[in-house]
Amino acid sequence: MFVFIHQSVEQSAKRYLEDLRRYCYVTPTSYLELLGIFQIILDEKMTFLVASVRRLDGGLKKIDDAEKLVDVLKEELADKMPVLITTQKEVSEFMVQITGDKEEAEVIAAEASVVEADASEKKATAEGIAGRAKGKLDKALPALYSALANVDKLDKKDIQEMKALANPPNRVKRVMAAVCIYMGDKPIKVQDPNDAKKKIDDYWKASVARLADAKAFLNGLKGYDKDNISEIIIKKITPFVEEKIWMQKK
Repeated sequence: MFVFIHQSVEQSAKRYLEDLRRYCYVTPTSYLELLGIFQIILDEKMTFLVASVRRLDGGLKKIDDAEKLVDVLKEELADKMPVLITTQKEVSEFMVQITGDKEEAEVIAAEASVVEADASEKKATAEGIAGRAKGKLDKALPALYSALANVDKLDKKDIQEMKALANPPNRVKRVMAAVCIYMGDKPIKVQDPNDAKKKIDDYWKASVARLADAKAFLNGLKGYDKDNISEIIIKKITPFVEEKIWMQKK
């Protein structure tokens, strides 16, 4: 085949020269190069085939080993089959129990979701109340600190002056009325100056009695437990607080 190919190329080179007047040289070296290329390809193919044979042989060996291992596993499986049957029975029983537990868990989860939703709603409400309370507290604290500072400024002379007032100003009476409410003093009923048919609470008599001991009065103000005021007192004092806020705005 190589001889035929080489001679065919020589003949084609001659026709190429006759037809186109161009040279194409075909030499013995070309023939040797063709043989060399064939030798290289042959070596590569032989190497590939040898490697393939080795891989195939290794695969057949592994298949043989796997068949032997399968035989061993079959024997072990046959020995363990009773245990497997027992285990399958136990698993079936467990699955029944798990199904029941799952249904119970779903019921509990549904109840928990309801409780969680209720808790979330209450939490949101509580946070809203806390926010509003904080806002009120932020407004109330400056007034509290101002009131405490004013209490610290009071002395025995100021108390005696208030006690000596026969007809105190309305603001003095209102402040002392608030103090009496905080202290739990009871008022007396007097005629309403704005309505002859109505009687109102008057705390001035109770105020005079409380002002009798200036030192005790001041100590009572400074040591008052402002963190534990009862709901009744808060309800009674609210009009006084609102009145003060209205007067400040005015």
